Amino acid sequence: MKWASRRRGEGPVAAYAGILDGRHLWLTLESGGTAELHGQGQVVPLGEVTDLLEVPLGDYRVLCEGRPVWARPFAPDPIRIPVSPDGRSQLVLGRDDDGHLTVGRRQTEPTALLEAIELRDGDVHLTLVPPGEVAVGTHLLLLDGDDEPLDQLPVTAHDGRVETLLGVADLPAGYFGVVRLALGTEDAWVRIRRRRNDLADPHRAVLLPELHDTTDPEAEEDWPRARFRWNPASHLVLRVLDPDDQTRRGATVTPMAVAR
Repeated sequence: MKWASRRRGEGPVAAYAGILDGRHLWLTLESGGTAELHGQGQVVPLGEVTDLLEVPLGDYRVLCEGRPVWARPFAPDPIRIPVSPDGRSQLVLGRDDDGHLTVGRRQTEPTALLEAIELRDGDVHLTLVPPGEVAVGTHLLLLDGDDEPLDQLPVTAHDGRVETLLGVADLPAGYFGVVRLALGTEDAWVRIRRRRNDLADPHRAVLLPELHDTTDPEAEEDWPRARFRWNPASHLVLRVLDPDDQTRRGATVTPMAVAR
């Protein structure tokens, strides 16, 4: 949320401006009037709540009766503007060098949506929604930190969704660290994103399942072999832990059935 208080001097002032759902702009002026977006050859009238999903990509100024709308500097916020519901664009709310309110709409890279994640007999079952048609040869790809393929797992496609299982036996042999998860082929793949994508640090706020080795009699029951997590960009990754690394003692176990 972005709050503003009255600025000394003349000109319209935003009492409140915020984009909460990746689609709508909430805007209230201290004067009680209305404003418009100007840019990209467009003039878009603004109400208290305005849908901006159809606004052309680009940057816009916020004007009221031809004058720019001023806003107080934005306070740090644990909530960030999520991508649009279709995952193809993202709105940006900002201030120019003079403190006047600006709005932008940026194109984003295509991503697959994580619809559901749950534990099934020790493996993790993923349900994904791809951004388009499922190409022949589509797999769940396990990538290293340089996006080089480590392995790929089969998927089942139906009704516009893709399902797959990932267990301890599928972890890359001898590889420890962060595994990036992607959907597609080795030549064309997309990352997997969180549905809302509205948290500045989703890893610390969203619980996801862990993988435990139930076949090793010497393995500690509460020590996971891998943890699913969201990276700062809200993309799904898997952190594979070295079973011989004793520094992970005391890690919190997440015995979750379903998490999103």
